[in-house]
Amino acid sequence: MSIKIIGGESFKLKLDAMEKRVIVNVKRAVDDSAEMIRGDAKILAPEDTTALSTSIDKRVDQEDGNNYVVRVGPADLESGVPGMPYPFMVETGKGRGGAQPFLRPAFDANKRAVKQNVSAAIKDALR
Repeated sequence: MSIKIIGGESFKLKLDAMEKRVIVNVKRAVDDSAEMIRGDAKILAPEDTTALSTSIDKRVDQEDGNNYVVRVGPADLESGVPGMPYPFMVETGKGRGGAQPFLRPAFDANKRAVKQNVSAAIKDALR
């Protein structure tokens, strides 16, 4: 007895195309989500000077294969305290002054939306 599978190659091609759509859609969702977090962090950053809020950016830290890491945060502005960048001091209150968190609250405020964006991206790619 033998079994012959018909359409196996066509099925494999469809799966490969689906995988590519998932990757593209998830990258887009991650980028959009990072942009939401960046926007909120800029709003929440204290305005002693505009240096902190204007330094908050979004950039791809890693992109290889299925790994895609986007970083949201400020540049390492000097604080005058060795080994302690100004944004870290503001966020945590370490070094001087009280904490004025802006990154963690921005992330927390968008956590649910990030999950929904990625989930929707995957569902859309699998249709």
